[in-house]
Amino acid sequence: NTQRFGHEMQSGRSLRWSACPGFTVCVWAHWQQVHVIVCVFSAVMADGRMLAVGARDSILFLYTVEDDMKTIGRVGKCSGHACAVKHVDWSTDSQYLQTVSADYELLYWRATTCKQVTSPIAMRDVIWATYTCPIGFPVIGIWPEGADGSDINAVHRNSTSSLLATGDDFSKVKVFRYPLPQPRSQCREMTGHGSHVTNVHFTHDDSLLISTGGRDAAILQWQVLQPDTII
Repeated sequence: NTQRFGHEMQSGRSLRWSACPGFTVCVWAHWQQVHVIVCVFSAVMADGRMLAVGARDSILFLYTVEDDMKTIGRVGKCSGHACAVKHVDWSTDSQYLQTVSADYELLYWRATTCKQVTSPIAMRDVIWATYTCPIGFPVIGIWPEGADGSDINAVHRNSTSSLLATGDDFSKVKVFRYPLPQPRSQCREMTGHGSHVTNVHFTHDDSLLISTGGRDAAILQWQVLQPDTII
């Protein structure tokens, strides 16, 4: 049920994307000097849906999506990052977002006002519907000793919030117990890619982990047989 539709932006350029309800959506932007790299579609809100679009110009745009994704309304934009927005997560109540930019800055936002939440302590009890940000207290343990911040390219937590997968610059796919607040946490390390791993994602039923490679252009499937004993 993939749907393609567009929306006219204030700049006069159009925004086109394809969306599968309930899943992350891919975005193509045709605005001058703006290239969308991240889009998260959230169907968590009780009274509707929201779309978050992160752009290379460091802005996070928020939209309401209604009428079976045919009616789009712009809520506003979140400004605060200095670099491109690369990772976005919604809270389970769709009231907050967390974002990580290309310079490894983690920021929090209130979705209803598009204002930054400047106190990380105020966000400590927020439950995240997804976890794709490589920076944060629950994922401290993914970083190996001596890492410079660019080594891990992708993070994804499974639907039961029990496992977290990473893809890195060393051709490795790793699976950790979630959460992992202790440095250098234990993991299951898997090899198969011939170059850096660009993305990882659990399937909706957590039965498979999908990973994509860079120069090897490979898409690998990893079967999750016994999630309770994987590590």
